[in-house]
Amino acid sequence: MSEVDGSNVDQLIERFRELGPYSFYDELLGLEEKSETKAQFFNEMLKKFYWIEKSSHSLVKIGRMGIYFCMSQASQYSRTDADRAKSMKSHAKTIAYNLAANSWPGWRDEGVLISQADRAEGLEAARFNLRLAQELEKPRDKLAMAYWLLGAQELANGEKKSALESFEKSANIYADLAKNYEANLSLGFFHVTNLSMGDKNSAGLIEAICGELKKAEGEIGSFYAKQIEDAQFLFVD
Repeated sequence: MSEVDGSNVDQLIERFRELGPYSFYDELLGLEEKSETKAQFFNEMLKKFYWIEKSSHSLVKIGRMGIYFCMSQASQYSRTDADRAKSMKSHAKTIAYNLAANSWPGWRDEGVLISQADRAEGLEAARFNLRLAQELEKPRDKLAMAYWLLGAQELANGEKKSALESFEKSANIYADLAKNYEANLSLGFFHVTNLSMGDKNSAGLIEAICGELKKAEGEIGSFYAKQIEDAQFLFVD
């Protein structure tokens, strides 16, 4: 199992189902692959479980194990190989990002159920993703996305004041980078959060932002507008 591909990820998923999380983790540790490859296995399993199970239940377990594995490996490598330690933390960040993204209900994917407990796990993963983005000094667009994802999870978990702060930070960074579509995405979510808190003036601002995004060339503007509109549908009473 020297490379990460669809077939061996499927095999690992079957082993996870047969053994359960604890015995599976022990078995995966015993594989001969490099730590970086094992980290990729965790990440690919997490993403695939979302579509296989149409829920976040197993992917949360996989994500937890993957983050723990990567951070424990980073701790070990920190004594002998600073570059590999940093690499494993970067893998942990990737897993945390995907755990947070795939346990957020705002995608409205048909038939996918996200429990409240898994939303809470996603919020913790989003916080950890942001922390690692800062610690590893990731590019500023990655930092902006980390703030957006944190805000999205804070909104889904009812932490609306914190969500406003996260979306504002994301929008400001994107604006500084002249990433106007992404800045409007974050700003749109800022106003959705405000609307959910009773600010009726935000409805017109959301409509204006979505209208502007839909005028953009290509599909990205319409995609971002739909995300904002879906969030308004889900999170505003």
